[in-house]
Amino acid sequence: MEWSGMATGPDVLDGTGNGSGQSSGSASAMSITTQNAVDLVVFDVAVDNPDFGPLPDWSPIDTVTIEGNSTERAWYQITSSAGPFHPTVPENGTQWDTAIAAFKAAP
Repeated sequence: MEWSGMATGPDVLDGTGNGSGQSSGSASAMSITTQNAVDLVVFDVAVDNPDFGPLPDWSPIDTVTIEGNSTERAWYQITSSAGPFHPTVPENGTQWDTAIAAFKAAP
């Protein structure tokens, strides 16, 4: 996937976070709070079971199978105001890892 209108240079990130766990129920990254009004926020989850998601109000990017039964999925949102983000998806695995990043739009 490719986006246009994004900021360039060393200050493109408006926030990042990650998370991991070893129980079923839900997978989430640490909460981030963006400072920029218009951002591209990307959330990614890798779970050792292919049965997880969806993520309401987020657009899906891709689903990839990793080493047998593990699955990785990503979603994105284009924001219209600064604020907190703490996406969570239901999952039935026993181990998961997440990442979230906010990228600034060009001024």
